[in-house]
Amino acid sequence: MKLGIQAGSVNDGTLEGAIAYAKALEIPSIVLTAAAVPGYRETGLLDAKALAAQVQSVKNAGLSTGTMQFWPPFSLADEAATADTLSKLGKNMDAAAKAGIQVLAMFTGLAKPVNPADEPAQWEQIIAF
Repeated sequence: MKLGIQAGSVNDGTLEGAIAYAKALEIPSIVLTAAAVPGYRETGLLDAKALAAQVQSVKNAGLSTGTMQFWPPFSLADEAATADTLSKLGKNMDAAAKAGIQVLAMFTGLAKPVNPADEPAQWEQIIAF
């Protein structure tokens, strides 16, 4: 089993704080978070260069990282929202890969349709992506 510290959840909530915490406890890995990547909260898009800089900071500290936790907003309210959601999801996956992330632990909350008969259409939208 590999153990990692989630950046942002320990010490002072910064990547630097997580690195110091992990080193003090001799935990070899840091799990990055999308929300901590500069610009993500404003745009909903990961900046591959900013994320790569975080990956490099972890490596420079002698620790490893290749995992990022990602809770993207997910809306299938209408066709435009679905297109935007899935477009951003694809762009964010590409940015994470370019930055050297190997494992994307992605969680999302997707409300079921009010009418159960609409559920197959919702799955079709996701599968079509």
